[in-house]
Amino acid sequence: MLHAMMLLFAAMVAAWHPPPDPGRHGAFTDGAGWTYQLTRSDLVWFEKTMFCEAGTHIPGPEADAVAWTLVQRFYFDRHKARTFGGWLTSWSQCVGWKWSSAGTRRTDRDIVDWVDYVRGMKPENIPLRARWFVSRFMRGEVENRHPGWVDFLTCGYERHREPGSVGPFYVSTRQGPCNVYYQNRRTTGWDTDTVKLLPAPRVEHPLLEALRELAGPPAHEAWRVSVGQQRS
Repeated sequence: MLHAMMLLFAAMVAAWHPPPDPGRHGAFTDGAGWTYQLTRSDLVWFEKTMFCEAGTHIPGPEADAVAWTLVQRFYFDRHKARTFGGWLTSWSQCVGWKWSSAGTRRTDRDIVDWVDYVRGMKPENIPLRARWFVSRFMRGEVENRHPGWVDFLTCGYERHREPGSVGPFYVSTRQGPCNVYYQNRRTTGWDTDTVKLLPAPRVEHPLLEALRELAGPPAHEAWRVSVGQQRS
């Protein structure tokens, strides 16, 4: 009897997995053993990418689709991507090193100048709408209505779709700028739980961050800074 109980306990321990840890900034997980904890650097590149890939669509369903397509494509490429921020700079043209003035795929001057501008933005200079969107996303307020979408192009460039693409899909038929989205043959069966967000414990709204920056450091921190400057 004791032996049977020990075997049952061992089986229960083997079957139990601790819940994924969202870390400080939130995480992506598939619920099957893969979890990626985001860093502050990841979020800065996410903000820059949302600004340049979806800025005119924030807020709106097109921006939601862009964000979830980026996350799902990162998961699709997870075996060859070390970090989310690093992956964004390798996949998105508008933040990609290889399309910058120092890169290997320089095209016309306008694109190079735009990429240099976006890549060179200081975190506090990223437009507020992009920072606001990412803070909402990391709080879990942006629903994934497009599972399996792993690629997008600007409408009119459908001929540049990747081999193996399934689509096209469109968020809306409104006039004006839009994107065209695609699944991959391997992602057509994905659902909203295939890759999902573990919200960050606390994501501060960019407006609060901006107010804190304007107010400056607390008095004791300002004192330490002044002392350090005097010593130097």
